[in-house]
Amino acid sequence: MYTLSIMVRRSCERLQQRLEQKGAFFNKLPFLYSWSDCGSAGKLLVFLPDQSCGGASREALTEAVASLVSHFLMEDLTVHLLQDLIRFHYFYFGREEREEILAIACRQFDSVKLRRRRELHRELIEKSILAYLKGPHDHLNIEGFYNFRLHECRRELRRVIDEAVENHLADKEYREFIRLLKYFLSLQQPKIELVHLTADQKGRVRITDHRFKQVDPCEWDEFDLTDFDDESDYEDILVSMLVSVAPRRIMLHRSVFQRYPRAVESLRRIFENRLIYCEDCSHCRREKAPLLTGDKPQPLN
Repeated sequence: MYTLSIMVRRSCERLQQRLEQKGAFFNKLPFLYSWSDCGSAGKLLVFLPDQSCGGASREALTEAVASLVSHFLMEDLTVHLLQDLIRFHYFYFGREEREEILAIACRQFDSVKLRRRRELHRELIEKSILAYLKGPHDHLNIEGFYNFRLHECRRELRRVIDEAVENHLADKEYREFIRLLKYFLSLQQPKIELVHLTADQKGRVRITDHRFKQVDPCEWDEFDLTDFDDESDYEDILVSMLVSVAPRRIMLHRSVFQRYPRAVESLRRIFENRLIYCEDCSHCRREKAPLLTGDKPQPLN
């Protein structure tokens, strides 16, 4: 008599929900299933034949279980597996930082960019579970199976974690950069009442006074996108130079808002209520700067 048992330690309720959602299919099989509470070890799911069943019934059960568990492992258990990897490989981060890294990793894992890779890994997991259950095994410990047999899955999750850590450190560095610039700005006396920030059709930024005359031409004329390795460098330099000018108010025009969103966000954090958003002024209409998107941006608060 063939029986099949499955041990699940974490997210037991999600596996139960998935099983209930597939209840109509499982009820067609000549097996009854029941749950047993195993305390700290988790819960045990057991499939017992309700009548004599042949090889076809066993194969149908193993295929259904392999599909059920593979979806559970990739979609419900992943947050715990990512958390385990962070705890093991990045233990030297504080609790709050580990939580931030986990949140970043979960967003990355759920992103559209990784959707196809997730499905490929799920299919590989399903095949691995099916091959295991078609052998002499009648018991599946889900997390044990993941730890000892799904090495490629572990490597994929480790790649997600490593990338999340890199993003976290970059964001931390960016926040420190913003904090320092904001502090430096607080020490500065405004050198000019108002500057306009615009970009031409080639993406070159122009900083002008209230009459749209170039601010300190000797300093700004050579401020060209081609002078920097990438766009993020250009935006960081732009923000730093504006802080050094320390204007009392900055009028941000639409061409810059859509061309350099990262710089705009930095300016918003540093200058706060000193930043003014231009809503299609006469200068912008005259310049007719090309928009990169069709959506009209919302005014900054």
